[in-house]
Amino acid sequence: MTVLLRLKEVFKIANVIMRDMRFVYVKILMDNGIIGWGEAIPAWEVTGETQHSVRDAIDNYLSPWLIGKKIEDYYDLQDCFETFDPEKKPQIVWGAPSAKAALDIALFDA
Repeated sequence: MTVLLRLKEVFKIANVIMRDMRFVYVKILMDNGIIGWGEAIPAWEVTGETQHSVRDAIDNYLSPWLIGKKIEDYYDLQDCFETFDPEKKPQIVWGAPSAKAALDIALFDA
């Protein structure tokens, strides 16, 4: 889910002025019914990501790989986000720190 939230005060960093932030919320539902929530605030100026690129990375590359994995293997899952996929091929989603952070937070919450 993506949400546009207006900031109470303007946020300034270097030569960028932001009046609103685009949040991406992630919900993970475990087989045992436990739900984990995560979020990311992609900032093109900082990470090179947008709401759309974060959703794409999560929906099409990262979360499908998580299906069937065990939460007990949390640190193995986390390491895989940073290095290689299970078949030892080079990572499809290079970078994408906001997308990975949102999933990481959701996993940790679960």
